[in-house]
Amino acid sequence: MDATGHWLVRGCGAPVVTCEGVRLLVTPVRHWDHDELRLLDHVLAALVECAETGSARNAEVLRRNIGEWLRMPTGDPMAAALVVHPFMLSRFAWALSYRLGHNVREERDQRLPDLRSLHESTTVFVRIRRFQAQHGRYFGYPFLADDAYYSFWDDSPVLLTMVPREWIQEQRWENELGWIVRPEVKILASLSFSVREGLCLFQLSDEVYDVPAELVLGEEAGFSEPVVRRALAVARILAHPEIARFWGYKRTPIETGFYEFQTAGVAMEKTRMFYDSFNIQDDVMLRTAFCLLKAQMLWTYPGQMFAEDACANLFFGLEGCLVLIHRRVVGSPNFELEPTLRHIERMFTGWPGYVGALEDAYEKRVQIVHPEPRMKTPWLRPLRADDFYENYGMAIDLIYYAVTGELLPREC
Repeated sequence: MDATGHWLVRGCGAPVVTCEGVRLLVTPVRHWDHDELRLLDHVLAALVECAETGSARNAEVLRRNIGEWLRMPTGDPMAAALVVHPFMLSRFAWALSYRLGHNVREERDQRLPDLRSLHESTTVFVRIRRFQAQHGRYFGYPFLADDAYYSFWDDSPVLLTMVPREWIQEQRWENELGWIVRPEVKILASLSFSVREGLCLFQLSDEVYDVPAELVLGEEAGFSEPVVRRALAVARILAHPEIARFWGYKRTPIETGFYEFQTAGVAMEKTRMFYDSFNIQDDVMLRTAFCLLKAQMLWTYPGQMFAEDACANLFFGLEGCLVLIHRRVVGSPNFELEPTLRHIERMFTGWPGYVGALEDAYEKRVQIVHPEPRMKTPWLRPLRADDFYENYGMAIDLIYYAVTGELLPREC
């Protein structure tokens, strides 16, 4: 580097940088990247200090430098405390090193093997989930549980769930297509399927962050309004363009605006009963609820292009309801359709016609799933809007009974 701060060209044209006595060759960078190299070195040193002593020296200077790099305000005490947390520092180190070149990434990994173990040592995460404004209708009251919190911020819904590491790994490794974890299925199903008057329609955003639980909980023992504020502050930082591109997922911007909320027909004791009765370890229960949640998301897609897919997931969910009801009534693992239908006929006397509707739904499922069903239907399957609306209302009744053992009244 010359007296003006410009890199001198050596050999192949790449500069040599010394970081704490370690010489590394980096790809050519622009003049202004010198400040980012220095910031990266400070962030890495702070991470080493955090690993060794539990805190970083000169935290205030580090906060100010990171704020200047991200062009974010630094006067918020909550945000100031968050940016020097080891997890957040690791995100900054990741983003900076990727901006500065491949060899810097290699050097970072050599100097900080604990950077990987920082994430691997975390056993419980908080998942921060946002929602889209368009095509949704959201549960209109906050709902607090030990391991989940559905709340609002600036009139927009937000969901926090406590997620053990193994369930995040299950979601990412076992099924590459899925992006919703067990606790999210549980609370979204509880909010969606405990309201019979009207429909709650959740449209999930793919802006989701899994962060160490202690980062957002702080000194709190569980979820609370201060925790929501802290979680959203974390989300705002991680959504910054300089950070988000290295998070690991392609981000679709949230369609903010007017959120529609469902407040009629809500009885919190019914929602609480469903939540407390839902077995998060029951694969059939999880799968049934997940299919019904996807059905509502697909149905509201503009132009009803995915209406058939919505009905298919609805029919799959209805079959799951039958299996769960059979298990509750008979207790046998071998499913029997007839006794299950007869039991439904006896239980749902106030809503006659469910047995016939279930048989019709099964026939329509066959027509959708099989390319050449026995009924020889045309390539456009005979489906109408009522096939969704009437069967979805029935599905809410059935899954509520299957999970809780009680009937959900039409008017709560």
